[in-house]
Amino acid sequence: MFADAPHLLKLLRNYILDEGVRLPGGGQVNKDLMMDVLGIDGDKLGVKSHIEVKGQARQKVRPAAQLLSSSVATALEMFHPEKEEADFVRLCDSVFDVLNGHSPGDAKPLKRGLGHADFPQLQVLAEFEQLIQTMQIGTRTALLPFQQGTH
Repeated sequence: MFADAPHLLKLLRNYILDEGVRLPGGGQVNKDLMMDVLGIDGDKLGVKSHIEVKGQARQKVRPAAQLLSSSVATALEMFHPEKEEADFVRLCDSVFDVLNGHSPGDAKPLKRGLGHADFPQLQVLAEFEQLIQTMQIGTRTALLPFQQGTH
């Protein structure tokens, strides 16, 4: 069960920026990678508002959703050779769509609310669950509570 999708997204963003995430294939998603991607266009995407988040700014959902969006995944694919990292960011975007979706007529099938595009939605959730349970946060070797479903 995934509860409170906005909180999960912010939590994941904070771990990425604070400690980094090591993916099962050895890829790294961290603050440096995100700064590289957002810095490509001369900071039009806003490094300060998306990466250098402190205090109350860490509570805002929109910058977290924008950082872990399909647009950033596309930028990663175009400007960095890291396929695993782009796939991770794209999966985060898809999961947020599934968990935050609410309109049966949305143009994006994943955002139509669970039950309106069952197979793709359930496939995304299963893939994300597997990833969460196999990725590493920073240098930790043990899973964190949110990776075990206890947070």
